Amino acid sequence: MNELFDDILAALADRPKKLTDVKSWLFVTVNTCRALVDNTKKEDLHVIAELAEVKTAAELQRRFDMIQGLYGREGFTLRRDPRYFYLSSLAAYFEDRELTDEDRAFISEAGSFGRYLIYEI
Repeated sequence: MNELFDDILAALADRPKKLTDVKSWLFVTVNTCRALVDNTKKEDLHVIAELAEVKTAAELQRRFDMIQGLYGREGFTLRRDPRYFYLSSLAAYFEDRELTDEDRAFISEAGSFGRYLIYEI
């Protein structure tokens, strides 16, 4: 997972407006959610594990929005940071598609990763 993190970090250095690779998009979305929850209310990290239950990209985007709404207002210290806005924009724009069992396993793995893009981009 560290290698993927570093690859995504390098790709984000070019500031793409959209992610086309599903693994990169899943990672950015889940990692940003985890940063929100971890920064705001660590005891709620179980919410991130629940992301692996989603069936579609659109459903993951809705869950992302719900997490943003709940934890972003609760005291997320970076909620006005341009890095946060950038990562959120990447999470928001991805074509809807069914998520496979492999995608959900990846979401679960990414959801337990403890480095955050928002602090390193």
